[in-house]
Amino acid sequence: MHSLITPPKLILSMLWFRSLFIVLTRERRTSLTPRLERLLNGSITHRSATDTSANSPKNWIEILRLVADASNPFDELLAVIKEERHLEITADEFEGRSVNHPLYGLMLWYFKSRGAVCFTTGLAIRQAMGKKYQLESDHIFPYSRLKKAGFGKDNRFKYALAQELTNRAILTQIANRAKSGGSAADYLASVQARFPKALSLQSVPTEPELWKIENYEKFLAERRKTLARELNAFLEGITASSKSTSAASLEDLIAEGESDELEFKSSLRWDYKEDRMNKRLEEVVIKSVAAFANGQGGTLLIGVDDDGEPLGLERDYGTLGAVDHDRFEIHIRNLLNEAFGQSFVAGKVRISFPSIGTLQICEIDISQAQQPLIVKVPDKNGRATEKFYVRSGNSSVEMPMSEMPSYISERFS
Repeated sequence: MHSLITPPKLILSMLWFRSLFIVLTRERRTSLTPRLERLLNGSITHRSATDTSANSPKNWIEILRLVADASNPFDELLAVIKEERHLEITADEFEGRSVNHPLYGLMLWYFKSRGAVCFTTGLAIRQAMGKKYQLESDHIFPYSRLKKAGFGKDNRFKYALAQELTNRAILTQIANRAKSGGSAADYLASVQARFPKALSLQSVPTEPELWKIENYEKFLAERRKTLARELNAFLEGITASSKSTSAASLEDLIAEGESDELEFKSSLRWDYKEDRMNKRLEEVVIKSVAAFANGQGGTLLIGVDDDGEPLGLERDYGTLGAVDHDRFEIHIRNLLNEAFGQSFVAGKVRISFPSIGTLQICEIDISQAQQPLIVKVPDKNGRATEKFYVRSGNSSVEMPMSEMPSYISERFS
């Protein structure tokens, strides 16, 4: 579910409340645990102190129990929501609503669920990766230009339209910092050219005529209709009881962080600390491959730093005099063939080059080895010493000689 995580200030609306229980029920997690009750009680108390709207239910804990214990939880939940508000979202509900409105949280949730991407980097927004890639919302039509067109603070209604959530795109922080105050027409045309599906994935109208500043209100009207239609379909769609069987995306893997089955390496042979090529780094990759193979297998991602920020492979490509991944893959396979033999590499190693935005990443999937893999590592005098590596948590470590017999006997028997 963490691809759908929404900031706390955007939850605890009836829209979020409905969606939460649809997911919980779908996952068959309908029991209200004491920990969940305490969490929701605290959140509701905080919300009640700041939300004086008549639409807020007085005692959500009772409603939670009602739904959790019901034989038909969907029907019970929908009945509760119908008492609070109509279920269908209409286009006019977006009018003048800022990013502080619950509809923004639902919109963000929807964009994440459908694999929407940042307009500048092309990164999927479903999980921010690293500090530079935290999510922010930004005006599609820059406020500086809208202000000149009469949407400033001197007209309250027009100003609300300028700040409307339908004039927002979800960007990574690094992209938001780089985005200029140029015209929406130029900006959206550039996005369309670089990432053809990006606009539609964030429900942005793709008709260039609507991107002109003089058609701003028509742009809002069209996006309101699109969002209302798509959000209603989304809310209806997630009531399906069948679970998704799609494979985890690269972004999902990185968002999980390093583990006993996943490791990140900034590069194969480029030393980012010293800003130069360092072939000794190749030994670290060989060590990691051996550790995975000697354990339960796993995945090594090259081109991603320890914080989960994608760096790409451009620096590594440069050290090989190549501009694509073909020579890079040949080089890796030669290294592994020399270290472990062609039979192991051909049968237990799969190398691919997925992309995150415009950055290529090297993904090495390693299966369990049938025999122990011993790595020959040169000591400070250049003499080769044999070492046996295994995974320990999120790192690859050398196993002491005294522990090797029992481990090998158990693992490879």
